[in-house]
Amino acid sequence: MQAAALLMLVPAASQAESCLAPVRPFVPSESQAARDYTDIIRRDFEVYITDIQDYFRCLEQERARFRRSP
Repeated sequence: MQAAALLMLVPAASQAESCLAPVRPFVPSESQAARDYTDIIRRDFEVYITDIQDYFRCLEQERARFRRSP
């Protein structure tokens, strides 16, 4: 009986989007370390920018979905 109840909840749960903000990349406080790892930091920020754009799109979709709901 509990399994049937859980299965009935799955479609409703799948409609809810989980918008989780990405974690900001680490940047060393020491300038020499930042220079040593410039390429890695740059790549991390490129991924972060892509992820934050996806996050903003997710939030916008959730906002639009909320406005359409009764």
